[in-house]
Amino acid sequence: RGLGDVYKRQVGGMFEAVDVRSGKVDAARSMLREAREELGIGPRQVARVCCTGVMRDLETLQPELLFDIELEMSAEELGSHWNRAESRDEHERLVFVRDDAAALAKVGLGKRPLAPQAEAVLALRAGGLAGRRGASG
Repeated sequence: RGLGDVYKRQVGGMFEAVDVRSGKVDAARSMLREAREELGIGPRQVARVCCTGVMRDLETLQPELLFDIELEMSAEELGSHWNRAESRDEHERLVFVRDDAAALAKVGLGKRPLAPQAEAVLALRAGGLAGRRGASG
């Protein structure tokens, strides 16, 4: 589930004209387009897309939508798709992190420079998983 090189940046981008339908921006469509361009994955590999939050980058002052994308493939398969992606050069490498709160909390926070969006995505994911564990146990 960890998409993109979280130490450098995450998968994402800006809305484009193709993301507008009937005068409205389709944010999920935009995220899927970015995932196709940057990771080489298509809609058939995506099990679920969920907008998990919104943040404001304090440097650019622009709002950023944050998404969780669940894929129907292994890390190895994702790596293979990424090697053939149209915009592969936007990421130096892929970093995979176990999908549990403790592992996500340890990912470079304060250790390596993370994009603000990556910090927000990791914090939201870790907090959601910790909350789920607390509710069930």
